[in-house]
Amino acid sequence: MKRLVASAAAAAALAALPWLASGDYYVNLSSQILIAAIFAMSLNLLVGYGGMVSLGHAAYLGVAAYATAWLMLRSGLGPLAAGFAALAITTAVAALFGLLALRASGLSFLMITLALGQILWGLAYRWVAITGGDNGLSGLTRPAPFGIDLKGSMAFYYFTLAVFAIALALIALLVRSPFGASLRGARDQPRRMGALGHNVWLVRWIAFVLSGFWGAVAGELYV
Repeated sequence: MKRLVASAAAAAALAALPWLASGDYYVNLSSQILIAAIFAMSLNLLVGYGGMVSLGHAAYLGVAAYATAWLMLRSGLGPLAAGFAALAITTAVAALFGLLALRASGLSFLMITLALGQILWGLAYRWVAITGGDNGLSGLTRPAPFGIDLKGSMAFYYFTLAVFAIALALIALLVRSPFGASLRGARDQPRRMGALGHNVWLVRWIAFVLSGFWGAVAGELYV
């Protein structure tokens, strides 16, 4: 009951925040905080529940942001098509990186994730024809998905809040599901989980991919 009351109070406070903030600056800052919270939840799924410490998780935010921007500016795709395509691309990248990184564990896993993240950083910095290098990709404006104009700071805040609420609910359901229990078991007692018939590697890989997916969601909101 106390948790329900606290959740309702937090939801009411978040809903009322734009009306209490003085000016667009603080509303936009609040939107950036929500985006960072989605990214933190994606990393927590990997590190907190999976026990897999990664130093390259920001790569998924960057891939999703660059992919969305490039598809909209250079390929002429609409915001929804570009967004779904960028999610698919970034999730595929996470799946590939998971195959590479999960060949090791502990410190070796950490260093592989760092190396993979640095590869993407180098591509973003050097591949000027695609990423724009230091200048990045410019000319993007906030879209109007489903007929909702997000140019205004309050409209974008409530859109971001809705995505944050969906991400929070789905991740909470995941970690409380049998898969979430398997993930925590793989974190704490991998040998025992293997002896019980669980595919520990597959559980970790799925968590790695899902973590990358939610990192991509944060990247799309950011861009």
